[in-house]
Amino acid sequence: MSSSTPAPKRDQIKGSDKNKKGSASKGSTGISVSDSTRASLRKKVADHNEANPGADKRATLGALLAVWRRGAGAFSTSHRPGVSRAAWAMARVNAYLYLLRNGRPENSKYVTDNDLLPSKHPKRSSKREWAGVPDFDFFIEEEKMYKIPAGAVAAAKRAQKWVADGKAGSGFTDVGRARMAQLARGGSVSREVVGKMRSFFARHSKSSKGAEGFRSGQDGYPSPGRVAWDAWGGDAGESWVNGLSLDD
Repeated sequence: MSSSTPAPKRDQIKGSDKNKKGSASKGSTGISVSDSTRASLRKKVADHNEANPGADKRATLGALLAVWRRGAGAFSTSHRPGVSRAAWAMARVNAYLYLLRNGRPENSKYVTDNDLLPSKHPKRSSKREWAGVPDFDFFIEEEKMYKIPAGAVAAAKRAQKWVADGKAGSGFTDVGRARMAQLARGGSVSREVVGKMRSFFARHSKSSKGAEGFRSGQDGYPSPGRVAWDAWGGDAGESWVNGLSLDD
């Protein structure tokens, strides 16, 4: 019995802001992923090729990037509940490496990446195939989780009150609302979430902190920018995610 289910509406994302349509149609090192994901894929390539030196089993970074990108896209259609997009994509990479070294897939439905296999591999296909939706449960790696600090939780809860008071402004996004609720609950978040928080703070640090109404005592406090800032964990969240090492 399949343990994956149709993706809920919140996970149904079409396209990518960083990669053009069709970027994963063939292996390419130009596919954009986070630095930590690229480092993980490089290590998988090195470890696999050391153990499997034959030309018919050789892995390349370009192929693994394409598989990861396809897996991230397929997450929008179906996946196992409770698994992040990054973990589902990496599970597909692991399934591809199993196929590469064993000459056959662990799940017979997994044929959609055969076009990325080396030319001498027995399952190599010149075009992408389809045989239903495979599960990658067997290949899901346990994700490292990061405990949200109290300061970030407090900031998100503060933002919730400001939103309820109508301080968020018209530009407050559903993504920000979801992140605010997640952080306010406390607990832990995945490396993928930490990476998204880093990106948010990097994009908005100068414009938000330098704007009127960002600090208590300024006119217009809290500004919509300050509400969004705290929704993502505030100063405590920024210091936390920027101090984490994500490459282990």
